[in-house]
Amino acid sequence: MGTVEMHLMAIQQTMHAAHTMLIASISILGLLKLVGGFVFSALLDRFPRRNIARR
Repeated sequence: MGTVEMHLMAIQQTMHAAHTMLIASISILGLLKLVGGFVFSALLDRFPRRNIARR
């Protein structure tokens, strides 16, 4: 996990959020990262690299 999770936890601890909110938000973020990784890897496999990296 990256810096987003570290800052999210620090912000929520500063706001005195419940522990269930901390766990739920980080779990949802992790699941969305997993799903996004599969979706975008499938999309990137379908399109030629020269079309994606074109400037």
